[in-house]
Amino acid sequence: MIHHLLSVLIAIIICFGIYQYSIVYKKSNKLYGKLLFIIIIISWLVRINSFGVDNFKLTLPLHLCDITLIIGAYAIYKERFSLYNLLIFLSLGSVLAILFPALEVQGFKLFAIENIVFYVDHVSTFFILYTIYKQDNPKIIKGDWIRASLFALLSGLIMLLIINPLLDSNYYFVSEPLNNQIFLLFPAWPYYLIYFLILLFIITFLFEKVLLKIQNK
Repeated sequence: MIHHLLSVLIAIIICFGIYQYSIVYKKSNKLYGKLLFIIIIISWLVRINSFGVDNFKLTLPLHLCDITLIIGAYAIYKERFSLYNLLIFLSLGSVLAILFPALEVQGFKLFAIENIVFYVDHVSTFFILYTIYKQDNPKIIKGDWIRASLFALLSGLIMLLIINPLLDSNYYFVSEPLNNQIFLLFPAWPYYLIYFLILLFIITFLFEKVLLKIQNK
């Protein structure tokens, strides 16, 4: 537990430093976007170092949190702040990843460089949201939860029906559940997909209600 908390703290410090340098000191969204893309590349290289250059089933940035970070880096670099309405819902995946990390399952050693990079990946999403919010003050629109859920559903289907069978992988964790605390709450595959889908819709729906209530105060 202490390793987990220390790793998250180190990731927050790193992400804060990158944000301070690029946004506060240099006042450059493009620089911040470039640094975020560098984080994505470093994460990919760390996975290659851990699992091998030809191990595409584990090394590609194709999990939902990876795709969220890529979209976020693009939104910052191109100043496409309208993507905030999608990113804020996709960031729920990063919350779950931080609370219930799959590091041990994937073979990462706790409190190693892979661990730090993992958390930097996920914590970066929240600094992206903060950056967009501070600069653009975007508004949540009723029905955003549906659009975000459909994005997650359609991209998950692509992983389930195309990418995972092709690579014998488990991106999005839709082809088989992880031996992880949160997945132990669900029944065996494929039935857990139905439960997971229902939970996705419920959480995003309630999350939108909370956001709209805060926004309309």
